[in-house]
Amino acid sequence: KRARERYSCFDHYGDDPLTHRLASELVRQYGRQVTVILPSRRHNHGPQIARLPVRIIESEHLDAAAFRHARVAAADAVALVRQDDVGNIHAALQAHELNPRVHLVIRMFNLSLGLGIRTLFGDCAVISDAAMAAPAFVAAALGEAAPVQVRLPGRTLYVAQRDAVPPAS
Repeated sequence: KRARERYSCFDHYGDDPLTHRLASELVRQYGRQVTVILPSRRHNHGPQIARLPVRIIESEHLDAAAFRHARVAAADAVALVRQDDVGNIHAALQAHELNPRVHLVIRMFNLSLGLGIRTLFGDCAVISDAAMAAPAFVAAALGEAAPVQVRLPGRTLYVAQRDAVPPAS
């Protein structure tokens, strides 16, 4: 278990519902300290994010100066959730340069590129919106309930319709 308690969530030019929800859940459900970098707390989802108990860094550029101001060198993790694969890669390289032990979570649309990126960093997760949504689209096309998994430490729970589960013996 990591000794540090800070979780930094970084987003730039994508101050969107994903950033808001990620920051909200980290703070409210997990009690983590969160820093969000965004271009303005007054535009897009900036006002909603600003109402959360998070530290906000306003920066026109997601660069080394913004990362230093956000204290990435002391961060436990950095989530890059911008809708820009190349921008997220550049940001990941900068964050890793400031803190080689940081856990990176990178949103990528190109999964082939994402798999290659994972090998560059020691502690990195690559997440694709499309890959997560595909099972729900398939289930909807078939008229079935979308598969849902809830991962907890040490186990995975699967959510299913009541009639799809055999009665307990």
